[in-house]
Amino acid sequence: MQVFELHFNPNLRKDVIFDTFYYEPEDIYEKRLGFLFLAGELTNTLPQNLKFLENLARAIKIKFYSQKTKTPQASLKASLKEANSFLRNIAKQGDVSWISNLNFAILNLSLISRKKQEPKYKLIFTKIKDIKILLARGGKVLDIGEDLKGAEIEPYPLKFFFNIASGKLRQGDRIFVMTNEVFEVFQQQKIIEKIANLIHLNEKNLNQVLRELKKDIFGFCLLISLEEAKEKKISKRLIFKEKISTQIASKFKKEIRGIFRKKIKNEVFSQRVSGIFGIFENLSKKIARVRLLLRKKNLILVLGLVFFLLLGRTLTQIEENRKISQVQTKLKVIQEELTQVDTLLILDQKEKANELLLRAFNETQSLQKTGVLTKEISQTKDNIKAKLFALNKIEIVETPELIFEFQKGEFLPEKIITLHGKIYFFNSRTENIFVLDSKNKSHLLEIKSKFTDATLIDDTILFFSKPNQIFPFKEEKFNQPFSLKAPFENFEFENLASFRSNLYFLDKKTGQIIKYNYLRDFEWQNPQFWLSENAKKAIGAKGMAIDGGIWVLQKDNLIERYYGGKLQKTIEVKIFPLAKNFSKIWTSSSLPYLYVLEPEQKRILILDKAGQIIKQYQSEKFDNIKDFAISEDGKTIYLLNDFQLYRINFL
Repeated sequence: MQVFELHFNPNLRKDVIFDTFYYEPEDIYEKRLGFLFLAGELTNTLPQNLKFLENLARAIKIKFYSQKTKTPQASLKASLKEANSFLRNIAKQGDVSWISNLNFAILNLSLISRKKQEPKYKLIFTKIKDIKILLARGGKVLDIGEDLKGAEIEPYPLKFFFNIASGKLRQGDRIFVMTNEVFEVFQQQKIIEKIANLIHLNEKNLNQVLRELKKDIFGFCLLISLEEAKEKKISKRLIFKEKISTQIASKFKKEIRGIFRKKIKNEVFSQRVSGIFGIFENLSKKIARVRLLLRKKNLILVLGLVFFLLLGRTLTQIEENRKISQVQTKLKVIQEELTQVDTLLILDQKEKANELLLRAFNETQSLQKTGVLTKEISQTKDNIKAKLFALNKIEIVETPELIFEFQKGEFLPEKIITLHGKIYFFNSRTENIFVLDSKNKSHLLEIKSKFTDATLIDDTILFFSKPNQIFPFKEEKFNQPFSLKAPFENFEFENLASFRSNLYFLDKKTGQIIKYNYLRDFEWQNPQFWLSENAKKAIGAKGMAIDGGIWVLQKDNLIERYYGGKLQKTIEVKIFPLAKNFSKIWTSSSLPYLYVLEPEQKRILILDKAGQIIKQYQSEKFDNIKDFAISEDGKTIYLLNDFQLYRINFL
């Protein structure tokens, strides 16, 4: 197969842009889908539309070749849906200047018979508006795009691409895809018939046909020929400009192409050879300086020494060049991934873009360990980080709002809980509770107990004291404590949580979740095993939170949601900076978010309940975060950092 992309005077008009795109399958899976050809023209363009065709083509290509298990027709339909979504998103953003000005064609060519004598192909295609698609077979020319002439852009927000046509092709067939203006000129000068009747189609014969073409022609012609060339695969983009004959242009491009290919193939080799010759040149100068010494001393010993010096330096330089070559190749792959990220962001596929960026970031970290091309790697890494920061909604809080600070020796805060605008501080090593009201007035609640945990039930705080006591605190006073019965010997009462007046504890050693049903007057029934017998146990979990289901924070930073005593789903939080050590999770049935604390990276995360990032706050001031609490309306986050209490307004 041969492909010629003929572009005529692309810079002749400032208000019209056009381009053609040709994509080959890159692996055995993509070969099933075949080749993809795109060609488009945009009239009455605005400055923001300069990359319009390129971005649309990239979106179609990525979607088409991602459907590796589907048929070519199903893959094309999927890519048309993607194109429609891409165009709708642009329209939603307020740019509708391209509607009624876009002419675009999409063609897919796949091999359906591999007989050496007569291979057969299937062509599937569609188009928008004024693009000509012709088939030349045996000297005859057919307008196969005529059946799609009604495929005009429907008014927004309906579909743009919707009709498709298909047919079988055979060896020797030639397909023309061209703008209306080029078609009219070709038809007047009988160019199409001349190309159709060429016995052998190659660049030389094509240029002879186009020699007398008028110079002010504007537009493109994508020419696909199903016949073997001397080269195994051939794709040529010929750009014909004013005042340059097609023959001269072709010859010039051929020479430049040859030079360019040689340069690409030999670039790494040339670097290595020049480096080695440079080393030998420097060493030869040094050898000249020691010639006098060689005459006076042991010739063999000195020559051996020089030889080993030469060899060592040469091998070191070769190894260095090899590393540079490998790093350059990997950097090129990363740059291509970043281009894909831009397309995914245009298509609003943020989750996929984030995954690709995280992978690219890890790759740049690995490349830094090589110790070569450090500047280039650092620049690429900074570019990736900038995209990740925006995508992961990181807000760096330079000066978080400090609302209270304990004096050393006054009280040692360890944990906090809020109720009706008041904040209660407690710890597991000393008695009493420290209270801070909404006006920043404080006082001490004296009680002869130490508390390790607390939870809310309606307008009551339940403080837990080891080994098994619950202290209800309501209307600024403590009620009679209640002792809980242990479900089994050596049960550890940890990770207290509540839902609808029932109490829940998580035993990290056995992974069991224990439930205490509420009776009356701050009394609870005997314990029950909440997890089903065959359910996965939460062994080694760091904590849990309840909103009807139970969210368990695992030691590997996974978040598991249990419902009805069974594991329902597992969420891997794919976020930047990468998770290291989450320490606490909290939620409630009245709020749509999960709040996750990570002291090691000085941040608190707010996720939706599908695990997607909503916001993350990070500050150098958060250098020893102990605990956090959320206001009842979910709009305020209180962070206890050592002896300081900070406030962040979230919504």
